[in-house]
Amino acid sequence: MTQNATPGMDVGTARMRRRVVRASFIGTAIEWYDFYLYGTAAALIFNQLFFPSFDPAVGTIAAFGTFAAGFLARPIGGVVFGHFGDRLGRKKMLIWSLVGMGVATTLIGLLPTYGQIGVAAPILLIVLRLLQGFAVGGEWGGAVLMSVEHAEKGRRGLAGSWTQTGSPAGLVLSTLAFGLVSLLPSEQFTSWGWRLPFLFSAVLVVVGLFIRLRVVESPAFTAVEKAGRTSSMPLLDAIRRHPLNILLAIATCLAPFVNFYLFATFMLTYATTELGIERPVVLTIVAIAGTIAIVTTPVPRRCPTGSAVARCSSPARCSSRSTPTRSSSSTRRPIPPSSWASPPSWASRSSTRSCTGRWRRSSPSSSRPRSATAARRSGTRSAASSVAGSPR
Repeated sequence: MTQNATPGMDVGTARMRRRVVRASFIGTAIEWYDFYLYGTAAALIFNQLFFPSFDPAVGTIAAFGTFAAGFLARPIGGVVFGHFGDRLGRKKMLIWSLVGMGVATTLIGLLPTYGQIGVAAPILLIVLRLLQGFAVGGEWGGAVLMSVEHAEKGRRGLAGSWTQTGSPAGLVLSTLAFGLVSLLPSEQFTSWGWRLPFLFSAVLVVVGLFIRLRVVESPAFTAVEKAGRTSSMPLLDAIRRHPLNILLAIATCLAPFVNFYLFATFMLTYATTELGIERPVVLTIVAIAGTIAIVTTPVPRRCPTGSAVARCSSPARCSSRSTPTRSSSSTRRPIPPSSWASPPSWASRSSTRSCTGRWRRSSPSSSRPRSATAARRSGTRSAASSVAGSPR
């Protein structure tokens, strides 16, 4: 991707650029707080609440099945929000995606359980999870583009990386929220404590809306709109003109996404059920690892764009894959609980999150296809959401 300014683009004042970056970071953190919250609950409690008639192992699989439903909806949300983002503007779609995610997450916190309304409970849970996935499908590409299209020349990779930092920030927030309520007695946590982090989403969404409503539309989109050059079918335009770039963006995202969700969801279940580690301890480990990702995502301060992105992101991806984590291949033999508190174990998880953070730093540049402004969001969303339909 070239660093040259888009024709007609006004990069705006330094104050507005900082406001856009803050708004993108905070909005992304809130949306991913909601999204990760569900994954944590699916790993720790949803099998008991919504699938109690199943064997515990089968119930856990069913709970993760509802978690997967969000990934099925993400590509659809990405296409829809990308289409209208290129036609109506980035800002409007970011607001609607935030509202949709907040409504779905808050309703999950109010949802009756299987013991109260029977089979309707897991059905409604899946519906709300699909809405979550649809909403978050419109977040990543739009938030990154808002930051990048407002940024000054030479700092667009850095601007996009701050939006990426919102994802691990959301992980830390959701993990801390569940960590706090998990300190409640088991009966209270199962009865009502698990609902509190979901209900808190309503407060966060109000804060996010207040911040995003104060941001002006992308100058690149404004220039295209004034010139009357908005595309009627932006996704098709992006696929027709830049198919290779979209495929490369999809391939770039696969390995780190799989690595991340293996750590953030499956390990919660395995550590608590198979290793017998207390929930607060496991959640603390995840929160610390997420904090490391927050720190490492914007570093180095300048990462090259264009063809050099591969040189920046590939070592991070390879290092992340080679980091010795406790994956499914190691679950066939017992692992002493004390090993999770050992220095090698902490170093392993810290290294994994650091490597993923370095990949996140460069992915906004590599995942943003070289599309014309009129089809740029559709191209970005089609690339990211195609991967999101798999276990991200």
